[in-house]
Amino acid sequence: MARKLSTSIYPGPQLEAFFAELGPRTKRHDGVSGVLDRTLERYRHVVHSSIPGWSVDEWLIAVDILRAGDYSTAQGIEVVGLALQVAIERRRAAGGAESSEFAYRAKTLKFAERVAVVEVVERYRRRHATLDRDALAALLAEMTAPIQTTD
Repeated sequence: MARKLSTSIYPGPQLEAFFAELGPRTKRHDGVSGVLDRTLERYRHVVHSSIPGWSVDEWLIAVDILRAGDYSTAQGIEVVGLALQVAIERRRAAGGAESSEFAYRAKTLKFAERVAVVEVVERYRRRHATLDRDALAALLAEMTAPIQTTD
């Protein structure tokens, strides 16, 4: 049996606003942990189903471009596609092998896909200091594997 993780959460403004929107009955009937568990489970499924089907080489380009910036806010996520497109086009103009098709696909990402791209980049950045094709391929395999439910 897996050991239960015990932690303390110090709610910032976003979490406070989230619970305020849920109303007082939520805390009494579902509990904070229950609401967070269900919300995070939905988030995992959204990310899992929205990861773009790029090649590992395209993901290497995306991680290289995005890992230095902070795209974790909603405003940052909004510009991910454009940031990728501009950087890819600049690399192409400087003689890089990046394709204009990849630049277009990056620019036209839907919001959920941009969230998934940011999630992949952030997870990679937390685990690895340098770009490594095999490590990125392993992370992508992990993140796109069927989700194991805890029920």
